[in-house]
Amino acid sequence: MSQGDPGCTQTESPAFDNRRPGEVTVNERLPLDTRYSRSTTSMFLLEDELQQLTGRRQRHSQARALRAMGIEHKMRPDGRVIVLRQHVEQVLGMRASQGKSDEVIPNWGAA
Repeated sequence: MSQGDPGCTQTESPAFDNRRPGEVTVNERLPLDTRYSRSTTSMFLLEDELQQLTGRRQRHSQARALRAMGIEHKMRPDGRVIVLRQHVEQVLGMRASQGKSDEVIPNWGAA
C-alpha cells in the first residue's frame, strides 16, 4: 500500500520538536501525583490546591473558609489569595511537631 492510500496506517515515530526540555503541551498533562510532588517545592499553595483545601472557587469565599479554619493568608493586589504551604502543614499537622526531637541533650548543670 502506498502512503496516499486511505487504508495505510502510518506509525509516527517520536518527532523532535522545538519545545524546551521539560516543557509540556496541553495534550501531555501530568498525572496528579507528579503535579503534587512538583508543587511541593513552591512556597505558596497553588490555585488548585487552595480550591481543594477550601472547597471554594471564588477568592473571597476562599478567604472566609481559611479564616474559619484558622489558616493565615494574605490577599495580593490582584485579588488572589496566597497561603504559605508551611503554615498549612503546621496547622493541619502534616509535619512532625518541631518542638520534639529525638536528639538527647545532656544537662551539664546536673552534675
